[in-house]
Amino acid sequence: MRAYKEIPIEQDPAFALADMVVNTKYEDLTADQVEKAKKSILDTVAVIIGGSEQNCVPPVVDFIKRYKGFGEGRVLVYGYQVPAPLAGYANGTMARALDLGDCHNTGGHISEFNVPTMISAIGLADKPVTGKAFITAYAVGAEWGTRHHTAMRLQYHTTGLPGEAGWTWAGPSLAKMLGLNKDQVLNMMGICYTSHGLPEQQKYVEGRESVRLQHGIFADNVIKSAMMAKAGVTGPLAIYLGKVGFLRFVIWDDVEPEVLTEDLGKRWLWSEELALKPYASCKFTHTLVSGMNRLRDQHHIDWRDIMDIHCMVSAGAQICIQPVRWKPETKGDAMFSIPYCIAHAAMKGDVFLDAFNDQELADPEKLELMQKIRADVCTDESFPIFDGFPLEVTLKDGSKYSIADEEVPGNPKNPMSWKQLEDKFWKCVPYAAVELPEQNLRKAIELCKSLENIQDMNELVDKLIP
Repeated sequence: MRAYKEIPIEQDPAFALADMVVNTKYEDLTADQVEKAKKSILDTVAVIIGGSEQNCVPPVVDFIKRYKGFGEGRVLVYGYQVPAPLAGYANGTMARALDLGDCHNTGGHISEFNVPTMISAIGLADKPVTGKAFITAYAVGAEWGTRHHTAMRLQYHTTGLPGEAGWTWAGPSLAKMLGLNKDQVLNMMGICYTSHGLPEQQKYVEGRESVRLQHGIFADNVIKSAMMAKAGVTGPLAIYLGKVGFLRFVIWDDVEPEVLTEDLGKRWLWSEELALKPYASCKFTHTLVSGMNRLRDQHHIDWRDIMDIHCMVSAGAQICIQPVRWKPETKGDAMFSIPYCIAHAAMKGDVFLDAFNDQELADPEKLELMQKIRADVCTDESFPIFDGFPLEVTLKDGSKYSIADEEVPGNPKNPMSWKQLEDKFWKCVPYAAVELPEQNLRKAIELCKSLENIQDMNELVDKLIP
């Protein structure tokens, strides 16, 4: 384990990050960054709508609606008025339910954490939250969390500490939106760190539904932490390099703490490698799904003619080729299954929500095709993390076709257009738990596209509830 020299509390990287949160203005963002933030916000609204009746969402909402009529938060789609932390629990769980939210190549998930948290807590603000304020809050949270996870090199490791720390995205965004001062930001993040927990990757290994709950859990906790900090409750300040700070618990040796503060305020890491997802599956599957689709279309491949499929994946993608992934019994297993997603793409092309219904999971022809798929792991750090996994398809007549798709739809080299994003939005709508008026949904899209002009974010929320 790498050893770190203990430093004075006030020199901890958290202090510089808190300065960034407090001092960043909307005018500090480029037009491109504003555009990316707006697209991610619309994307998250779409996946919340589509996820509103998926997986473990109904029992979460059934529990939370006991408190309807009390509090400042609103549960999207369902429309319940509840305490803000509980609204965060529901909205955060819905945001994660489809595994369809954005993903940063080195920083992990962003908008599934900070967008539902902020939306749930709009009622806690002392004044109307403008679209510009919301975008700025989005950006500072996206940056803190991206730097945290990039510094931890989380995408290169599949076991040990730390897990995904959703509070590092949601916390700073909420702090900025609520106008917390630097001391309050530091105390809030310290309180969040206090309740972060330690190993939490086992849920992925077992394919448990708490994968979906984690975003709601973090939203609930972050909102409570902000309220406590604003009320004067204190938390630890040196959360990274303190005597028992976060870095002390990381078991691998290649952590880069300098990433936390290097060029902070000048370079915005979150906007450099943020990808929107076209497929309703783990990001590790996307380059292979896209590659299979391209080969299928370019060479008119009939899946019945396939003899063998071989792929190479990154160390992080090992979670998607475990034994349980070769015969998935649940939607969660299949969404995290490289062989399942490749086979579905070979047979039907798109991998969206209908790819994971009971009929598809039990399809004997798909299960048979999956047994023709082989996957090897490359641990070389020069190997791509997500995009560009080599894929080779061999047909029964001996023909071989190969690809290493680096331009997956939605990734930084092939970003989604507004039209593609709107198409994804409308693909999510039929899965909503409650039917929302079409005119309201069209208005919600337009509001997101011109978010910087909104004077009160409740205008958007109003369109997303019955």
